[in-house]
Amino acid sequence: RVEVHDPAGTLVTTWRDPGRLGLVTAIGFGGGDVFLGDATARWVRRYDATGHWRNDIGSQHRKGGFHIPNGAVDFDVDRDGVLHVTNPGMHRVERYRADGTLLGHFGRFDGHDPAGFPGCCNPTNVAVDEGGRVVVSEKAGPRVKVYDPSGALVGVVSDAAFDSGAKNMDLAVDARGGVYVADTARLEVLVFEPAREEAPSARNTPGGRSSATPRGGPPSSSPGGASRPPPRRSRSRSRWRRWRFSRGFSSKRTPRPVGSMPM
Repeated sequence: RVEVHDPAGTLVTTWRDPGRLGLVTAIGFGGGDVFLGDATARWVRRYDATGHWRNDIGSQHRKGGFHIPNGAVDFDVDRDGVLHVTNPGMHRVERYRADGTLLGHFGRFDGHDPAGFPGCCNPTNVAVDEGGRVVVSEKAGPRVKVYDPSGALVGVVSDAAFDSGAKNMDLAVDARGGVYVADTARLEVLVFEPAREEAPSARNTPGGRSSATPRGGPPSSSPGGASRPPPRRSRSRSRWRRWRFSRGFSSKRTPRPVGSMPM
């Protein structure tokens, strides 16, 4: 069943769909509809805002549904109403329209290249940010990765950030791009944010004016005519290349600072 509460926490209504709805492991919203990840059927079920069933997503899959050895169906709905569903047994993320039409997928099995998904069944969880970037979590060992809308890997959070036994780590992305990750072993929520590109350093001329030139421009010259090399550029090739730990909290209210790892 699904319970609907108001902002104060008061129970408003309960949805029951006996004979259809099984174990619910994820909930999402889009286009006025409510989507429920049903791990019993291994599908995503689509309901309207009043709790009436509309259609299923994944029921036409050649395996009869999503392959979920981890026991959970997870998905997120992007701002265009497209569902991004993890299919860990097939090592990929699949994209669907609300009516169940498969739009595409990305991912492959690979135990060495971080762009791929290792182990028996990854990725386990997924979230999509406002820019369409796809954030996923893995298990054994646990880590978080970021892909661009085309499915190309653009960032990795080190597995050292999480307990080695953590799995099915739920994810959420806020409006500023911060990624919230549930460490299911330590019972903590860790918050990461993409490292920003460093501004190019500029050397000042004797008159106090910056000698920085536009990217690709000629080197600057001093009043004496000596050529000066252009300012050094940041080594960060993308603002999503490196991730840093922002803050964390747990049931013990003891933040645990951790490191991060470049891709």
